[in-house]
Amino acid sequence: MINHARIVQFPRNAGDCKRCQRAQKCLGLGLATSEAADLLDISARPKLLKRGEKLFNDGDEFSTLYAVRSGAVKTYKTTSEGEEQIIDFHLPGDLIGLNAIAGEHHPCHAVALDTTSVCAIDFHDVMRLCGKSTRMQHAFLKRVSSCMARDEQFVVTLGTKDATQRLAAFLLALSQYHEENGFSATEFSLPMSRTDIANYLSLAVETVSRIFSRLQREGVISVERNAVSVTDLDHLYRAAGQIRRSGPRQRSVVQ
Repeated sequence: MINHARIVQFPRNAGDCKRCQRAQKCLGLGLATSEAADLLDISARPKLLKRGEKLFNDGDEFSTLYAVRSGAVKTYKTTSEGEEQIIDFHLPGDLIGLNAIAGEHHPCHAVALDTTSVCAIDFHDVMRLCGKSTRMQHAFLKRVSSCMARDEQFVVTLGTKDATQRLAAFLLALSQYHEENGFSATEFSLPMSRTDIANYLSLAVETVSRIFSRLQREGVISVERNAVSVTDLDHLYRAAGQIRRSGPRQRSVVQ
């Protein structure tokens, strides 16, 4: 089974942002690795979550940002009818909790989809660094802006793309994410269930299963349990209604 993200043990330097290779992605967006090492004078608190364990609940007081080191986390709201509505999936390198800054309380739940390791970063430490360095301030604002742009694009996707395009774009975004992080763009695992994918994309579970089956019949992907192999990347781009471009690009869960 393919699982590039699973790490169940922290390295000895976990929590030391200056020495962490992921720190540039978590907080130092746009900074060179050397700059991130100089500016990220923070000691994060490592935390290990079991599958199904909550990171925080809707309404909890906000004081901490969480950087995903391995595994995956989903954030979701519970409707007045008691139904779950997934907001986002968070993979290694993602920062969780930015949407709680304004209200000073978390506006959603967060739960681990698999064995997951995160680094808890005191928000006051981040603000202290931003106050000391305009470069760090710009990097943090860039991180916030990228999340806003991603959310806006997702709204456009739900409003303009059909079911096949939504699922294809979702798989394509995961492919791009793995490639950007030095892993295979064509072989990766899905930490989320079909039910979660359907919920996130506002589709019926049966629709998601049917599209997965059709993409397999057409030779676009091969799926075994939660392991995905993209056998025709160009076809996947076309199915998503996207144009394949060369060069680095920023991950969005769907586009």
